[in-house]
Amino acid sequence: MDWIRQWWRQPDHFDWLSAYLGARNLLRFTRFIVAAVVLLLGVAPLLMLLSPAGPQSTMSRLISIFAAAVCGIMAVMWATQWPTRRQSLVFTGVLAVCIAAGCLVQSTPVAGLQGATAFAALAGYVAFFHTSRALLLTLAVSATTATICAVQIATHLDPFAALSKLLILTVGVLAVPYSAEINDITMMVSHHHESDVLLDRTRDAFDRLYLESKESTRILAIGVHPYVTGQAHRIKYFEQLYAYINKHPGVVHWTGQQIYDWYVKQVPKPKE
Repeated sequence: MDWIRQWWRQPDHFDWLSAYLGARNLLRFTRFIVAAVVLLLGVAPLLMLLSPAGPQSTMSRLISIFAAAVCGIMAVMWATQWPTRRQSLVFTGVLAVCIAAGCLVQSTPVAGLQGATAFAALAGYVAFFHTSRALLLTLAVSATTATICAVQIATHLDPFAALSKLLILTVGVLAVPYSAEINDITMMVSHHHESDVLLDRTRDAFDRLYLESKESTRILAIGVHPYVTGQAHRIKYFEQLYAYINKHPGVVHWTGQQIYDWYVKQVPKPKE
């Protein structure tokens, strides 16, 4: 259970990540990206006003318009200036409420459940910039919204379709291996280990996986970040690590897309 406590106690990332983006002149670019995403999330409920599946009652339509307007205001704020940490937290909470409201006022629960996929973008932002507690709150709002829509589908339409759509929403993103143990954020930022720990720990993990790869394919995910491992006092250990790994025959360095492309070739396609 230690890993849960460590995950729960992680500090807020907003200030140092903002400083990192600022040092690399990326704040303006990031502001416009967030503003564009929020603006698009605001346009979605407006488009649903024109759909038979969208909100039909006067109150539902007013809620949709209000949620869209709030998204538009927040998009303008993001396009204008970089927020403070407190403002960012308020932004995530307000946006979560807007998404939930936009989903629950739809006249058909299927449309509402599909709309809940918008929580993925918000959860990604919270995971990068804020605490585990903020992420858990966002996921709780998302799960509650999706469950309400799924129950409505199960009650009025098809319980199996409801369960299927809820599961697809929950695991809608294909995941490739990513390690929290072999990760410089965990080792250096959270646990404050010495610089050579990345080399020692990853080399031990590689040796074991390379031994096991005689029986079946093994993947070693190494989580590194240029602003951590790229520091002058750490980079030599990363170079030594790659020199060690590259001495072993049969090892390939793949991106997530390459892993996915390889994986789908191993799984037979379903019969028609």
